[in-house]
Amino acid sequence: MTDATIRVGTAVTRIYGLPGLRASDIYANAPEPAPADWNGIRSTSANLTYLDETLPGSRWEDPQNRLMEARAMRIVEELRRNVQPGDYERDFPFKMPPMPFQLTTFAAARHMTNIALAPVAMGTGKTKMTLDIAADKFRRDEIDCVLVIAPNGVQRQWVESAIPAHLPDGCKRAAAVWKPTRKTPPAVRAASGPRALRILTFNVESFSSESGKAYKAALEFLASGRCMLVVDESSRIKTSRAARTKAILKLRDKAAVRAILSGTPLTRGLEDLYSQYNFLDPSIIGMSNYMAFRARYCVTVPAYRGAAFGAVKIVGYKHVEELIRKIAPVSFVIPKDVLGLPEKRYEVVPVPLTPEQESVYYMLEEQLIADLQARRITNPANAAVRLIRLQQVLSGRVYTESDNEDEPPIARTIRSNRINTLVEVLEQYDGQAVIWARFAQDIKDIKEALGDNAVTYDGSTTQANREIALTRFKSGDAAYFVGNPAAAGTGLDGLQCASLAVYYSNSFNSENRWQSEDRIHRIGQRESTLYVDLGAPDTVDALIRKNLRAKGDLARSITENPNLLMQGNDE
Repeated sequence: MTDATIRVGTAVTRIYGLPGLRASDIYANAPEPAPADWNGIRSTSANLTYLDETLPGSRWEDPQNRLMEARAMRIVEELRRNVQPGDYERDFPFKMPPMPFQLTTFAAARHMTNIALAPVAMGTGKTKMTLDIAADKFRRDEIDCVLVIAPNGVQRQWVESAIPAHLPDGCKRAAAVWKPTRKTPPAVRAASGPRALRILTFNVESFSSESGKAYKAALEFLASGRCMLVVDESSRIKTSRAARTKAILKLRDKAAVRAILSGTPLTRGLEDLYSQYNFLDPSIIGMSNYMAFRARYCVTVPAYRGAAFGAVKIVGYKHVEELIRKIAPVSFVIPKDVLGLPEKRYEVVPVPLTPEQESVYYMLEEQLIADLQARRITNPANAAVRLIRLQQVLSGRVYTESDNEDEPPIARTIRSNRINTLVEVLEQYDGQAVIWARFAQDIKDIKEALGDNAVTYDGSTTQANREIALTRFKSGDAAYFVGNPAAAGTGLDGLQCASLAVYYSNSFNSENRWQSEDRIHRIGQRESTLYVDLGAPDTVDALIRKNLRAKGDLARSITENPNLLMQGNDE
């Protein structure tokens, strides 16, 4: 087992090596660069299990991302070595004084037309830096508008909180959130009266096709050709075949400046980079299509049994150094180390199954294993449904299919220890806490148990109630924030008043996990943060946690290997 420490200015990042890797393979300041055909590692469950056993403090770290970050930091540092803020940058009328790394980023990026703030650790102020850059470009008459495409809910935060907090006071602005049912205010749609920076934000989910209302409205907004086009959380356009990715890429050439922002640009692996950097400029990577990119940089093997002919899965990477050097000139890599935040700690609290839960759970698990082994289930999507049913049993609900296939499954409640275990955890902790839960019924159960001392935030929460919930929690009027990571785990600021996060139930999405963790581990946090996972021993709970750390496709993994359900579920 090897490890290396990479120093960039005042930032220090520790990279944990995997068995078989030499320190020289991952040491960013190695005297000689790694060969161009170096093959990257894959974050397998076995690797991560080894890390957990050997270095408990490395839990939830992702070696693949960290390795990429280390190499990118080294190369970006080479490019930025001579970039030092001058009088112009130091005298710029920032709304909020920048931290040293923010000022350096501003000095380097303000003259660029393709900007990748990725990977920029969550909590380091990527929105602030973007608005500072936009204000400068507007001040120098390079742009007259900014179009932001962001996850649902985050597009409102740009207008309602980020712009008032960060855009310089001397920069006149007209900002609005685009809505399909409402016309964009005239002051935002087109320049009128005193010169003002026009800002329009969109929900990324609105770009379902090139014929949709959002696409047409964005195209109209970009008509001047003097717009800065920003994709916030750019991993949402990682899939080149997705309709929204295709629609957003069509907007690229209409903008004078393009920027991508992400703390986690690699949610699967290096293949995620293609569409994101293609959005900035196809010449950066220089591949005509994704297949060419994959052939050059990915190691593939035939896909899982039952997949379409010719389908492959990616098992590793090659020419990594070459790829990073291509994207480095437009990239800014900012690790969380620069913030000097307190440590992150992790704990798993066991939740014993009740006799009824145990009977139902193991019956359903045995049925699933038998169906997988007999190849009655070959589609990962069908396997995912069955995994979710197992997970719901652990929360105290059993779903059975209705006799009428057009009707939803029938739910019944069974006794569970999960709520009581949650309450016991919270009683042992003095302070506010964030509680994350996957299912709507879980959130309802938690709210019922905690009463008025808790606020909720999920996909069904109206915008007005979301604001009320956040205000109550930030002010200390509510001790507990109960949310769904898919709804509240991205772009939400203000939860760092808590230093405890409890995962009542996990989703299969690793990006949601990482994003939700950083809601409390960000600027403003003064205490070490504790993450508690509730989990029934020797069940799918443990398998989900392992999969999140490995960034794997859980449903596909068990489809290929049903034995995963029978082994290694007890951490």
